[in-house]
Amino acid sequence: MLSILLVAAARFDVLGDLIERSAALRAFSANYSVSASSAPAPSTIRIDFQAPDRVCVDRTADGKRTTMWCVDGVLTLQTDEIPSNARETAKVLFGRADAQAVYAELAPIESALSSAFPALERRGDVHASIGMRWSFDEKEQKANYVIDAELSEGNSTPLGWLRTLQLKSAEPREDGELWRFETDGAFQVALHKSSGFLQSFRGRSPNGEINVALTGLDLRPEALDGHFTAPTAVEGARDISSDVLKSLNRIAEMSLRRRYYRAIAGDASATWDGSLEAKVAAAVGPFFTRTVNATMAPIKEDAGKKKLGIAERLQKMVEQGKSPEEVQATREREAKYLAGRLDTLEQKFIELMGALPPDHAAQPHARELLAIEQRVLREVFERDVRGPVTREFKEAIGLKD
Repeated sequence: MLSILLVAAARFDVLGDLIERSAALRAFSANYSVSASSAPAPSTIRIDFQAPDRVCVDRTADGKRTTMWCVDGVLTLQTDEIPSNARETAKVLFGRADAQAVYAELAPIESALSSAFPALERRGDVHASIGMRWSFDEKEQKANYVIDAELSEGNSTPLGWLRTLQLKSAEPREDGELWRFETDGAFQVALHKSSGFLQSFRGRSPNGEINVALTGLDLRPEALDGHFTAPTAVEGARDISSDVLKSLNRIAEMSLRRRYYRAIAGDASATWDGSLEAKVAAAVGPFFTRTVNATMAPIKEDAGKKKLGIAERLQKMVEQGKSPEEVQATREREAKYLAGRLDTLEQKFIELMGALPPDHAAQPHARELLAIEQRVLREVFERDVRGPVTREFKEAIGLKD
């Protein structure tokens, strides 16, 4: 038992100390080389940071250059597909979104949660940071990772790999001037012992290997001049601002959810009776209403387009002299397909949003809160997605209940 406690203390002290010290970083520029067994040539990543609200992550790989800025609360993404010859035209994707709009939408939801549960912590100041997340896809048997620019709340570390290691409860192993970690049975991470900078990262799977290695580090602020000027528009680019907005929503929603877990599920003295359950359901309902509707908006739009196409096909069947039985069978088959697709979407959404926040599974009433969230999520999905989509689809194709 003593050895287990010592290991837990060491893990907390190492990552906690690195996070605290790295929060004092003012500026740096880091360069990494990336090699993957599936890629024909190595790629590069440059990370520039200037406290408190400026980050730029620039990656060149597979004939594409992707640059992501987080400056003054605005997230900007630009991807340029580099032409392989003079005859080709560069393809450009561009998106931009402001965190103020996201937080403005969440403000009344957070206010209602705070009124119901005064222990809810206030959101911290918004900072820019480097995001780094990784996971192993069991179905695809593949090691995945991402390094990007993102927003963070509170005076936390700008080094996102430290937060991810902490969330994964990774245990440190001392190796000279490095701390080494292993997670998910597939990843090895090495950090500089005193600074917490990522020195190397390896992901291994039956389908290949990824290696990221530090090649240069500059802590001089003057080395960053001009690196945080993000474009506000790119002529001729395909607009992907909705995707950028999703990233901001994910960060803000995850933060609010973690905070209300601490306030609600963390209260060990609470008695979870019917009255408290109703209070919790009413408090988290607006949160899931916003999340479900924002996430499912493209799905509902796509369903609206498809119902018109199917209605046209059914009309042509009538004009071609198909029997009423054949037309009706087609209506029922299409309705059954839609129901199955909605079932799959609901299940995926439950798995995505209905899982416990990774750092709050041990809260005294985490399971009780999760059960209420899942029930509320299903109710919102039925009310705002399945119900209206199914009714409008049946009306469009002439299928009566």
